Amino acid sequence: MKSQATRILLIEDDPRCRTLLEQQLSDATTLFQVESASTLATGIEKLRQKAFDATILDLKLPDITGVEVLRRLR
Repeated sequence: MKSQATRILLIEDDPRCRTLLEQQLSDATTLFQVESASTLATGIEKLRQKAFDATILDLKLPDITGVEVLRRLR
């Protein structure tokens, strides 16, 4: 029986860091399906469209802090 991949939303504004994390999570194993967003607004839109099992946040986004994102998501 094949298990479903864990869906992860990565919210990171630095393109190099975002690409590296996305590649590492996606390439290392087939256990993760990663989508990324560079701003909170894009991340929230993705969260409205799909369900994710986990979210990885940058603590210093250009439009808001990661801590404030957690407060809003709760």
